[in-house]
Amino acid sequence: MANRTKKSAAPPRLTPAILLLVGATISLGGLAFAALTLRDRAATIEAAAQSQGQMVMLMEEQVRSAIDTDGVVLSRLEELVRRRGIGALTGSLPDQFALIAIMADAPAIQSLLILGPDGRLALSTHEPPKGDSGWRGDRDYFVQVAPPSLDRDFISPLIQGRMTNRFIFAVSRRVDDDDGHFLAVVQSSIDADYFVRLYRRLANDPDETFAVYKTDGTIVLRFPLPRAENVKAAGAGFISLAAAAPAGTYVSPSVIDGVERLHAYRTVPDKGLIVTSSLPVDSVLRGWRRRTWQNAALMSGALVVLLALARWTWVAARRAETANRHEIEANRSKSTFFASASHDLRQPMQAMRLFWTVIDSRADALGDPGLRQATAKLDTAMRAGEELLDSLLDVATLEAGSVIPRLQTVDLAEIVAAETESFGKLAETRNLRLKAVAVQAKVHTDPVLLRRILRNLMVNAIKFTEKGGVLVGCRRRDDHVLLQVWDSGKGIAESELAVIFDDFYQIDNPSRTRAEGLGLGLSVVSRTARLLGHPVRVRSRPGRGSVFEIELPVVAP
Repeated sequence: MANRTKKSAAPPRLTPAILLLVGATISLGGLAFAALTLRDRAATIEAAAQSQGQMVMLMEEQVRSAIDTDGVVLSRLEELVRRRGIGALTGSLPDQFALIAIMADAPAIQSLLILGPDGRLALSTHEPPKGDSGWRGDRDYFVQVAPPSLDRDFISPLIQGRMTNRFIFAVSRRVDDDDGHFLAVVQSSIDADYFVRLYRRLANDPDETFAVYKTDGTIVLRFPLPRAENVKAAGAGFISLAAAAPAGTYVSPSVIDGVERLHAYRTVPDKGLIVTSSLPVDSVLRGWRRRTWQNAALMSGALVVLLALARWTWVAARRAETANRHEIEANRSKSTFFASASHDLRQPMQAMRLFWTVIDSRADALGDPGLRQATAKLDTAMRAGEELLDSLLDVATLEAGSVIPRLQTVDLAEIVAAETESFGKLAETRNLRLKAVAVQAKVHTDPVLLRRILRNLMVNAIKFTEKGGVLVGCRRRDDHVLLQVWDSGKGIAESELAVIFDDFYQIDNPSRTRAEGLGLGLSVVSRTARLLGHPVRVRSRPGRGSVFEIELPVVAP
């Protein structure tokens, strides 16, 4: 048979399956990127819509407040006309002071005037310009209220005042005498700049605009202000939207600048007005575009790294799979072992305990002091072995994840009372006082595991306290209870507080000999508390004692 030369193993190559996986990853990554990008875009627009909604709500409150205040001012003007009569208002200095006093508490009002039934100016807070005849009969604020009407007040479109040449909107009211005869028209001019200044302080973006429309679409107020008077500019599609819902948002080109904007609107109840605030969609999405480019760059870099590491990933995956398989088997074996160890490992100890009982009874019968001493030492050694075995099994089962908490509502006072009673004899043999102070509280925990924690803490406290006593107490703190175990032992140095919960750690203290334990009790406490989600803390003062506490959640009554 011809000799065969053993070929060296070829290095791993990217197989079609790996290429397919990489391709699928890239495709899924692209789809995920697109989905997240669209979701981010929608969230950005939604956040901007909420911001615009809050802005328009603030402005609506300001507009409503200004018009309500204006209504009070018009009522005072109406009262002045009725009391004095239109013919008695001559524009004298006292008349001027009367108007100025009326508008003193209305910062949004620019001017006041009173027109006679013929439309001529009877009294004004501003001196008419030279050559002005004083006739205002052609103005909407006169024409709309001069004939009898069901509407008490009229709000004009945005206009330029003849006396100030500034943009205003006017609110006017017809005044009749008690017999219904037409006496005058009182009118106030609300300064558009008042709202412009306010909006500039509130606006977060220089491209934001603000407007107030009448329900027929005419502009009452807007920011930025127009260059010339334009009372015929119509509102956008929100007029029909406002008729259906008192507040909302939408996207459409603005009637002010033609730019596509995110609009928010809100009606002013009983005023026939709609307040709007808008922001260009480009401005809304500015941050989103920046994030998208950044994320795209990061994703591209990630894809490059992915392709570069694909071969290495395949090789590493093969190695990791082998290592994982061994680890899973080891963990499964460990879990299986500790599942049965509780019975199998304790059986010899139980048999030894039975044999010791027989020997101890015979030692009592024979009355041999040497044999009695030997059986006592045997009992001590067996107890240490049983304690060590129990601690080792507790740590092992906790570490293997074999313990599953069964959380329920537990009466804390009952647990404290039962455990304190069970340790009373041990404390008495050591000439220690053991006292319990519990609160009436229901806590959410596993009663079996909580008892194990409390038992270990009490064993430690009694074991390592030479004189004084041990106190088990509870303190209520808002929605939780602190279960505390105090002792008057020698205490723990601050440098050792961080390591006393480690496995097999014992403090170098003459009173804490290895005959009294191997340092697993606090390790079991720490692991069990972590499994239950109950924080454990310790405080100590060397020479004074220590306190261990566990935080338990209270169940609401």
